[in-house]
Amino acid sequence: MGPLRRARPRTPLRILPLSPPQNPRCKLRFLNPIATRNRSKDRRFSQIGLAVLGLALLAGACGKPPAPPSPGATPEPLPDSAFAVAWGAIAVSHSMQPEGVALASVTFKNASPDTWPDRKSSGGSPPGAGAVRLSYRWWAAGSPLPSAYEARADLRAPLRPGDSATLSILVKAPKEPGEYRLQFDLVQELVAWFEEKGVGSPRIPVSVR
Repeated sequence: MGPLRRARPRTPLRILPLSPPQNPRCKLRFLNPIATRNRSKDRRFSQIGLAVLGLALLAGACGKPPAPPSPGATPEPLPDSAFAVAWGAIAVSHSMQPEGVALASVTFKNASPDTWPDRKSSGGSPPGAGAVRLSYRWWAAGSPLPSAYEARADLRAPLRPGDSATLSILVKAPKEPGEYRLQFDLVQELVAWFEEKGVGSPRIPVSVR
Protein backbone atom coordinates (compact mmCIF):
# COMPACT_ATOMS: atom_id res chain seq x y z
CA MET A 1 0.00 0.00 0.00
CA GLY A 2 1.21 3.48 -0.80
CA PRO A 3 1.60 6.21 1.75
CA LEU A 4 -1.61 7.77 3.06
CA ARG A 5 -2.43 11.23 1.75
CA ARG A 6 -3.05 13.90 4.27
CA ALA A 7 -6.43 15.56 3.83
CA ARG A 8 -6.28 19.16 2.83
CA PRO A 9 -7.84 21.56 5.33
CA ARG A 10 -11.10 22.88 4.05
CA THR A 11 -11.29 26.63 3.91
CA PRO A 12 -14.75 27.92 4.79
CA LEU A 13 -16.36 30.14 2.20
CA ARG A 14 -16.79 33.76 3.10
CA ILE A 15 -19.60 36.08 2.13
CA LEU A 16 -18.95 39.78 2.05
CA PRO A 17 -21.17 41.73 4.44
CA LEU A 18 -24.08 43.59 2.91
CA SER A 19 -25.38 46.97 3.92
CA PRO A 20 -28.67 46.86 5.86
CA PRO A 21 -31.90 47.38 3.91
CA GLN A 22 -33.15 50.92 3.50
CA ASN A 23 -36.79 49.99 3.94
CA PRO A 24 -37.61 50.08 7.68
CA ARG A 25 -40.69 47.90 7.09
CA CYS A 26 -38.59 45.03 5.82
CA LYS A 27 -38.60 42.13 8.26
CA LEU A 28 -36.45 39.70 6.26
CA ARG A 29 -33.10 38.77 7.75
CA PHE A 30 -29.85 38.18 5.90
CA LEU A 31 -29.15 34.51 5.35
CA ASN A 32 -25.91 32.99 6.62
CA PRO A 33 -26.13 29.39 5.41
CA ILE A 34 -22.38 28.77 5.58
CA ALA A 35 -21.93 29.52 9.24
CA THR A 36 -20.33 26.17 9.97
CA ARG A 37 -18.08 23.80 8.08
CA ASN A 38 -19.82 21.26 5.92
CA ARG A 39 -18.78 17.67 5.40
CA SER A 40 -19.83 17.39 1.78
CA LYS A 41 -19.50 19.61 -1.24
CA ASP A 42 -23.07 18.87 -2.32
CA ARG A 43 -24.43 20.22 0.94
CA ARG A 44 -22.18 23.25 0.66
CA PHE A 45 -23.38 24.08 -2.84
CA SER A 46 -27.02 23.57 -1.89
CA GLN A 47 -26.62 26.10 0.89
CA ILE A 48 -24.92 28.50 -1.50
CA GLY A 49 -27.99 28.20 -3.70
CA LEU A 50 -30.19 29.04 -0.73
CA ALA A 51 -28.02 32.05 -0.04
CA VAL A 52 -28.42 33.33 -3.61
CA LEU A 53 -32.19 32.78 -3.45
CA GLY A 54 -32.42 34.54 -0.11
CA LEU A 55 -30.47 37.54 -1.38
CA ALA A 56 -32.72 37.74 -4.45
CA LEU A 57 -35.83 37.75 -2.25
CA LEU A 58 -34.20 40.32 -0.02
CA ALA A 59 -33.47 42.63 -2.94
CA GLY A 60 -37.04 42.33 -4.19
CA ALA A 61 -38.68 42.89 -0.82
CA CYS A 62 -36.34 45.46 0.69
CA GLY A 63 -34.51 47.06 -2.19
CA LYS A 64 -36.67 50.19 -2.08
CA PRO A 65 -39.65 51.39 -0.05
CA PRO A 66 -43.17 50.84 -1.43
CA ALA A 67 -44.50 53.54 -3.70
CA PRO A 68 -47.06 55.86 -2.07
CA PRO A 69 -50.68 55.43 -3.21
CA SER A 70 -51.66 57.68 -6.07
CA PRO A 71 -53.89 60.53 -4.86
CA GLY A 72 -57.43 60.82 -6.12
CA ALA A 73 -58.67 63.64 -8.28
CA THR A 74 -59.14 66.79 -6.21
CA PRO A 75 -62.62 68.27 -6.62
CA GLU A 76 -62.66 71.61 -8.40
CA PRO A 77 -64.23 74.26 -6.16
CA LEU A 78 -67.14 76.21 -7.56
CA PRO A 79 -66.75 79.99 -7.63
CA ASP A 80 -68.35 81.91 -4.79
CA SER A 81 -71.02 83.10 -7.21
CA ALA A 82 -72.28 79.48 -7.50
CA PHE A 83 -73.33 79.35 -3.84
CA ALA A 84 -76.79 80.88 -4.26
CA VAL A 85 -80.02 78.94 -3.73
CA ALA A 86 -83.72 79.73 -3.50
CA TRP A 87 -85.52 77.28 -1.23
CA GLY A 88 -88.98 76.08 -2.18
CA ALA A 89 -91.53 73.71 -0.63
CA ILE A 90 -90.40 71.29 2.07
CA ALA A 91 -92.57 68.35 3.07
CA VAL A 92 -91.56 66.57 6.27
CA SER A 93 -93.34 65.21 9.34
CA HIS A 94 -93.42 67.61 12.28
CA SER A 95 -93.68 64.76 14.80
CA MET A 96 -91.39 61.73 14.90
CA GLN A 97 -90.53 58.91 17.26
CA PRO A 98 -87.00 58.66 18.72
CA GLU A 99 -84.72 57.19 16.06
CA GLY A 100 -87.70 56.98 13.73
CA VAL A 101 -87.22 57.39 9.98
CA ALA A 102 -89.33 59.55 7.68
CA LEU A 103 -89.08 60.58 4.04
CA ALA A 104 -88.67 64.30 3.42
CA SER A 105 -89.14 66.11 0.11
CA VAL A 106 -87.14 69.30 -0.50
CA THR A 107 -87.45 71.66 -3.47
CA PHE A 108 -84.84 74.30 -4.31
CA LYS A 109 -83.68 76.39 -7.28
CA ASN A 110 -80.21 77.16 -8.55
CA ALA A 111 -80.18 80.93 -8.08
CA SER A 112 -76.58 81.31 -9.27
CA PRO A 113 -75.08 81.95 -12.72
CA ASP A 114 -73.18 78.65 -12.58
CA THR A 115 -74.18 75.05 -13.23
CA TRP A 116 -74.09 72.74 -10.22
CA PRO A 117 -72.41 69.39 -10.94
CA ASP A 118 -74.12 66.16 -10.02
CA ARG A 119 -72.43 62.99 -8.75
CA LYS A 120 -71.59 61.70 -12.25
CA SER A 121 -70.29 64.94 -13.76
CA SER A 122 -68.22 66.14 -10.78
CA GLY A 123 -65.24 63.92 -11.68
CA GLY A 124 -63.98 63.92 -8.10
CA SER A 125 -62.58 61.08 -6.05
CA PRO A 126 -64.07 59.44 -4.03
CA PRO A 127 -67.31 59.32 -6.06
CA GLY A 128 -69.48 62.31 -5.23
CA ALA A 129 -66.61 64.63 -4.37
CA GLY A 130 -67.24 68.05 -5.89
CA ALA A 131 -70.93 67.40 -6.53
CA VAL A 132 -73.70 69.58 -5.08
CA ARG A 133 -75.74 67.44 -2.67
CA LEU A 134 -78.55 67.83 -0.13
CA SER A 135 -78.15 66.92 3.54
CA TYR A 136 -79.63 67.67 6.96
CA ARG A 137 -78.78 67.97 10.64
CA TRP A 138 -80.59 68.46 13.96
CA TRP A 139 -80.58 71.34 16.43
CA ALA A 140 -81.79 70.49 19.93
CA ALA A 141 -83.77 73.17 21.76
CA GLY A 142 -81.45 75.25 23.92
CA SER A 143 -78.29 73.70 22.46
CA PRO A 144 -75.78 76.01 20.74
CA LEU A 145 -74.30 73.11 18.74
CA PRO A 146 -76.04 70.97 16.12
CA SER A 147 -75.55 67.32 15.31
CA ALA A 148 -73.33 66.25 12.44
CA TYR A 149 -74.77 66.30 8.94
CA GLU A 150 -76.35 63.00 8.08
CA ALA A 151 -77.23 61.24 4.80
CA ARG A 152 -76.93 62.79 1.36
CA ALA A 153 -79.34 63.10 -1.59
CA ASP A 154 -77.94 63.56 -5.08
CA LEU A 155 -79.04 65.57 -8.07
CA ARG A 156 -80.32 63.48 -10.97
CA ALA A 157 -78.40 65.63 -13.45
CA PRO A 158 -76.34 68.84 -13.43
CA LEU A 159 -78.57 71.72 -12.34
CA ARG A 160 -78.31 74.72 -14.65
CA PRO A 161 -78.86 78.33 -13.54
CA GLY A 162 -82.53 79.04 -12.88
CA ASP A 163 -83.54 75.37 -12.85
CA SER A 164 -85.24 73.71 -9.86
CA ALA A 165 -84.96 70.24 -8.36
CA THR A 166 -86.99 68.26 -5.85
CA LEU A 167 -85.06 65.65 -3.89
CA SER A 168 -86.26 63.02 -1.45
CA ILE A 169 -84.10 62.20 1.54
CA LEU A 170 -84.55 59.81 4.47
CA VAL A 171 -84.47 61.64 7.78
CA LYS A 172 -83.64 59.81 11.01
CA ALA A 173 -84.83 61.38 14.26
CA PRO A 174 -82.48 61.84 17.25
CA LYS A 175 -82.37 59.22 19.99
CA GLU A 176 -83.41 61.57 22.80
CA PRO A 177 -86.99 62.91 22.93
CA GLY A 178 -87.42 66.67 22.81
CA GLU A 179 -88.02 69.68 20.60
CA TYR A 180 -85.73 70.03 17.62
CA ARG A 181 -85.18 72.05 14.51
CA LEU A 182 -84.42 70.10 11.35
CA GLN A 183 -81.99 72.03 9.13
CA PHE A 184 -81.52 71.31 5.42
CA ASP A 185 -78.52 72.58 3.52
CA LEU A 186 -76.61 72.06 0.28
CA VAL A 187 -72.93 71.20 0.08
CA GLN A 188 -70.34 70.99 -2.62
CA GLU A 189 -68.95 67.73 -1.33
CA LEU A 190 -65.45 68.04 0.21
CA VAL A 191 -65.38 71.76 -0.64
CA ALA A 192 -67.89 73.88 1.33
CA TRP A 193 -71.42 74.05 2.72
CA PHE A 194 -73.68 76.72 1.28
CA GLU A 195 -74.32 78.08 4.80
CA GLU A 196 -70.57 78.62 5.19
CA LYS A 197 -70.78 80.92 2.17
CA GLY A 198 -73.41 83.07 3.88
CA VAL A 199 -76.44 81.38 2.31
CA GLY A 200 -79.51 80.93 4.52
CA SER A 201 -80.98 77.47 5.01
CA PRO A 202 -84.40 76.35 6.28
CA ARG A 203 -84.92 74.96 9.80
CA ILE A 204 -88.16 73.06 10.39
CA PRO A 205 -89.53 72.52 13.95
CA VAL A 206 -89.96 68.82 14.76
CA SER A 207 -91.14 67.17 18.00
CA VAL A 208 -89.46 63.89 18.86
CA ARG A 209 -91.55 61.90 21.35
